[in-house]
Amino acid sequence: MTPPSVGTYTTGMQCTGPGGTSSMVTKTVNVSSVSAPTNNAPVGTHDGLGTVSACSTKGWAYDPDTSSASISVDIYKDGGAGSGTALGRFSANVSRSDVDTAKGITGNHGFDVDLTSYLSDGKSHSLYVYAIDSSGAGTNPLLSNSPKTITCPAPTGPGSGGSTSAPVSLNVTGTTIITKNVGQAYAVYWGSANVTSCTVTENGAQISSNCSPLGSPAAYNSYSVPKGKPASGIYLYVITATGSNGVTISSPAAKL
Repeated sequence: MTPPSVGTYTTGMQCTGPGGTSSMVTKTVNVSSVSAPTNNAPVGTHDGLGTVSACSTKGWAYDPDTSSASISVDIYKDGGAGSGTALGRFSANVSRSDVDTAKGITGNHGFDVDLTSYLSDGKSHSLYVYAIDSSGAGTNPLLSNSPKTITCPAPTGPGSGGSTSAPVSLNVTGTTIITKNVGQAYAVYWGSANVTSCTVTENGAQISSNCSPLGSPAAYNSYSVPKGKPASGIYLYVITATGSNGVTISSPAAKL
């Protein structure tokens, strides 16, 4: 028996012999203290430049206490937590079979975050990535090999070189929708003009590649945010679109 708390506990065992004679043996134990379970800090590595865009960073992180579950990472620029600028919290839920094999674990523990909407200024920035403890009560350590330095190309938009075929009027808006029976849900609407292709991301992960011309809200594309997501979570939506001349720009991030 594992005592749940400090106190006195008595256990007993009754034995009956072949002749029907029974006897009871009891044992009393006084528990003066109970040790709390050990909370192991998450671990991971900041690999550096990612693959989802020219302005992305990647790596992996997991919590040994919940090794099959994905955790999150916090990313700061130009300084660590407490001194740098927080860019947001992102899921480490990309498949990394190399990490699973090396650590003897299962699940998805990689991240590859597109930071185009945060860092596209042509300047060098240092990125600090922290693994977030799954319990919410432990330490959130800086990943191994972090910080890393990144330089993202400055955006080029309408008017660059006199071109009018670059994407223009990129727009993302967060809208609250109240449904009749389900309660409160969220949807994100977006629109664009003069675009040949685009992607829409949520916290760096692509959720759509559809665009429509700017117009009434009914003409916009939309994405329903699953209701199971934590209400306290931070969700950032960005359009990255390319015009017929090959020029690519990104919209400001919309926070929901």
